Amino acid sequence: MVAKRTYPPFRFKQFTVSHDRSAMKLGVDAVLLSCWLPENNYQNALDVGAGCGIISLVMAQRFPQCQIQAVEIEPNAFEEASLNFKNSPWSDRLTIHHQSFEAFLKKNATDLDLIISNPPYFLESKTSQSESRTKARHATDFDFEQFFKLSAAGSIDSAALAMVFPNDQSTFLIDHGKAAGWYLKKHTEVYPMPHKKIKRGLFLFTKQAGQEVVRDSLILELERGVYTKEYSELVKDFYLHF
Repeated sequence: MVAKRTYPPFRFKQFTVSHDRSAMKLGVDAVLLSCWLPENNYQNALDVGAGCGIISLVMAQRFPQCQIQAVEIEPNAFEEASLNFKNSPWSDRLTIHHQSFEAFLKKNATDLDLIISNPPYFLESKTSQSESRTKARHATDFDFEQFFKLSAAGSIDSAALAMVFPNDQSTFLIDHGKAAGWYLKKHTEVYPMPHKKIKRGLFLFTKQAGQEVVRDSLILELERGVYTKEYSELVKDFYLHF
């Protein structure tokens, strides 16, 4: 019998994240999304599908004026994120709810000015042997149409919506957003290395139709272990080795 792999806590410059119990382990996507988000005077943010809570923690460090709430339905991830929030320097501004996005909106004020999410995004790829990991990675139980509608209903007119998603499925994401009144504001294509295919896309939506869309790209590494200046600048306040 193969022993279960354990994942030790991961130390950042100002906080530590435990992610052994969460179905989805700490990864580049979530950190990158929350570091990439353009500066703004966010006051009331929501992290949908928080996992171990990394997006909320990065946001709390970046935006000291912002109250950040998170929702997570998977019990182990909820408990782990709760502990990570409690042990962080920003426990007074971080709150997590063990419920769905829809249930959260039924009980809470709908004045969010930022919604951010690293959603399950494998639409047709192989599923994992672990049911919890499958739900965390694959869009089997994630309704994108409902997600965009709920995001629109729960936020103010000037709100922003930020997501990370496979870049080759960007049309799927943009079309679903537009149908619910979310219009693309910024799209960054993420390349692992200069000679590699685009891996992910970073997407920022607002409710303003007809706006000019900012399109750019980001390369993470020039070669294995040699990070680009642009990527280093984004994450330097977080990772210990930058």
